[in-house]
Amino acid sequence: VVSSFLLFGGILALSLGLNLLLQAKMLVPLLIAKRVYLYFMATTIVTIASLRGVEDSPSLGTRLIDLTREVVPLNIIDNNYEQNEADNDNRFAEMEVLDTVEDSSQAVGLPLLVASSLVASIFFLNLQNMPTPDASSSELLSTLEPVFQVIREGLPKVSGLANAVVVALFARAELNRAVVPQTSAASSTATLIASLLLSLAAYVGPPGLVWPIQNCLCICLAIAVARAIQIPRLAPILLSLSGLVVYDVVSVGFQLVDLGSAALLAAEQQDGAALAASSSSSAAMSAMGAVAMSKASGVAGSWQPGLLQVQIRGVVSDLLGLGDAVFPSLLSIFCLRFDRAAEDDNNKYFAASLLGFLIGCIACEFAPGINDTGLPALLFIVPSMVTAVLGLAAVQG
Repeated sequence: VVSSFLLFGGILALSLGLNLLLQAKMLVPLLIAKRVYLYFMATTIVTIASLRGVEDSPSLGTRLIDLTREVVPLNIIDNNYEQNEADNDNRFAEMEVLDTVEDSSQAVGLPLLVASSLVASIFFLNLQNMPTPDASSSELLSTLEPVFQVIREGLPKVSGLANAVVVALFARAELNRAVVPQTSAASSTATLIASLLLSLAAYVGPPGLVWPIQNCLCICLAIAVARAIQIPRLAPILLSLSGLVVYDVVSVGFQLVDLGSAALLAAEQQDGAALAASSSSSAAMSAMGAVAMSKASGVAGSWQPGLLQVQIRGVVSDLLGLGDAVFPSLLSIFCLRFDRAAEDDNNKYFAASLLGFLIGCIACEFAPGINDTGLPALLFIVPSMVTAVLGLAAVQG
């Protein structure tokens, strides 16, 4: 309950604080506060995901079934569903087969799943941005243009509606914890309506006003995802995190190559305007950058969940990807689970993982590229967390 109030009340209050600093023209404190605000949200994700995740089943199938029951309002859409009969609910029996999936398979599959998600995002982004055929286009393209036009106009609306419903359901799960620990049909209906209204505001409200709500919804989404993808053993966790770090570095590396190519081309053309624009447009030229920019600015005016953000006077000034908090949660959840199993009231390993996460975030601020083309934050956060946890293990013997 406390963590849910912190999520919604704390984030909104801090967002208001940034606006007060701006109105007072305290620019240096504002610059610092913006970064602290981003990392506070990321730490909130890691902390709450760990507190929730440690109570989840270590088995993949059972965990996903429990999460589905928590997120989807079954007692609203099915009058025959009773919460106290959840253990006898067999409608998700097919998902139980996922309990047999090996931890090592989950570890290898997670980076592949992330990469596949990027490919799908790029595909749909290119589909939506497909240019209109001109006179020089082939007859086939001209014939298919009405189909492409329907896709360009309809796909953002369909995906936006689907995203809005999904995000609302994840927000509802956290609202339920904040309102009443033991949910009933009436309370579930109330929190469902509230979460739908929050999601509606995030999608149709003025971006310069509703971005704190968008951050809250993104945090709810990140917490649920972190709980779903957790792995119960340390070795597979380290394997998965290693793959994700490599993926993060390679993605940003492609972005840097694109920036260099754009700058070189502009220099060859001796075009000062092109050279000046190469830096600002470099993100859109890489896969990760294009997806990030589409989420930050919205495709066809629709908000795309996936980034924590700060907006100043309606302009996005700071961004942090949800993955930079979700994936480190793999280790923090394991550490808290280990502390609970060892009956350690001080939660030493969990505290060490959080300390390592914060040190990694601070290290990002001093890394080259933080204000330019992007930064592989996991390259700093993951080694810092692993060092803190394994270092404590070495000291503890």
